[in-house]
Amino acid sequence: MRRVAAIFLALGTACVPESACDDYADYVCECRSDEYDCNQVRLENSDPDAEQLSDCYAELSRLETEDAESGNDCVVEGS
Repeated sequence: MRRVAAIFLALGTACVPESACDDYADYVCECRSDEYDCNQVRLENSDPDAEQLSDCYAELSRLETEDAESGNDCVVEGS
């Protein structure tokens, strides 16, 4: 069972870019700085493992979707 879980975790993170946590931190710092502590977000995501990369990717997607639906058209330079 453990092996199956590991395979699914590996497959689930295979499509996640290695810059997912940097992208998430950049977005939070640029577009959501009134809700998040930018330095804390960068510190917490400075050396991500595969699971954390997946979490960053999912959270970034959630925030971008939420902002698009609410009309917030924040754009992060370099993205």
